This record gives sequence, structure tokens and C-alpha cells, in this order.
Amino acid sequence: VLSMSEDLRRALYANSAISLDIDVIVPDLVGTTEILTDEHRENLCRHLPARAEGYLWTLVFSTSQHGFSLNSMYRKMAKVESPILLVIEDTEGN
Repeated sequence: VLSMSEDLRRALYANSAISLDIDVIVPDLVGTTEILTDEHRENLCRHLPARAEGYLWTLVFSTSQHGFSLNSMYRKMAKVESPILLVIEDTEGN
């Protein structure tokens, strides 16, 4: 069971100008990414829901390693029993 203080929960989910200066714990990445920088990962971690915290980040599928088949990606992702973050980069680097 994951929990956070009520003050933190309100600050994170309220539509207010409150800014919390919280040290973000960025999990280790298992695998090599060609898309995400450490800064991207830190920013993503600031916005993940509580249910996604505490997991290692494991690269499950990469087009440079596994090709461009969506079926292959779906098969690999079907074996994962933790939250999944799908990161996509277009051909122009966006």
C-alpha cells in the first residue's frame, strides 16, 4: 500500500499555485534508452501517480532493438505486471 500525506496530496492534485520543492526519487533504468534523458525522467517522476511509484523502470520495447511491429510491442507489454509508461518520439525528434 502506497500512501502520502494529505497536505502533499492536496498540493499535488489541487488547481493552485502552490509549488512544492520536493526531491524526486528517480528510479534506476534497466536497459538503454535513446529517447529519455535524466532530466526527462526526473520531470516525469514529478507527475506520476502514487500507484506508479516504487517500480524500477525497465525498457520493454525499443524499435531500434525489436523492430517496428506493433504486435511485437503488444506481446512484450502483455508480460509486464506493473504500470507501463509508453514514450514515443516522432521522426522529427518530438
